[in-house]
Amino acid sequence: MTHLNRNFFTFLNLIGLNLVPHYLIAADTAISAASLTSNQPELQRFIKVDAAGTPIDFSTANKSWRCVLDKKTGLLWEVKTSDEGLQDASQTYSWYVPHPQFNGGFPGYENEGRCALHQCNTQSYIDAINQMQLCGIARWRLPAREELRSIVDYQVKYPGPTVDKNYFPNTVSQFYWSSIPAANDKDSAWGIGFSFGYDYAYSKSNLGHVRLVSGP
Repeated sequence: MTHLNRNFFTFLNLIGLNLVPHYLIAADTAISAASLTSNQPELQRFIKVDAAGTPIDFSTANKSWRCVLDKKTGLLWEVKTSDEGLQDASQTYSWYVPHPQFNGGFPGYENEGRCALHQCNTQSYIDAINQMQLCGIARWRLPAREELRSIVDYQVKYPGPTVDKNYFPNTVSQFYWSSIPAANDKDSAWGIGFSFGYDYAYSKSNLGHVRLVSGP
């Protein structure tokens, strides 16, 4: 069963993102709206979340974060690292989705990328992140194309990266995979290039980057 950080999901309900039934939030979780939101600016779209799944106080500038919650969409995003570990931003993966109902008629390629795993493909990376329960979550997945597009910041000009680097550090200005296979070419899948922020289909054998998401 997915580990749930009670503080985090209580926080989601307090800010109006009712992503989890109230029965999953224990009655003994005595956290008030004021204690979680007092230092979160009213117009702030993104919220930093630490590795345990706890929202980081906006005033705690030096604390590291591993995920980002988008209040606009209710999605929780993985934050990439620069430590040469599993989540290092430089690592690449071939597109591989073994489930026939989701792969457009061809699962892709199992080991075409360059990464810290034995097999450098998108499914292996998803499995590894779910196993470690990043930010207290074990339901990470590839984002849909429009979900990935939702974090593009089009005010950032070429060469990018076209994201808010205050929340998404270590983003590279390259192609990131989505979960969507191309309809007219079973050997390709969609993604977003973060140098311009535009979408395009790429051969599933190509080396793409991955940013996982969790949520509705």
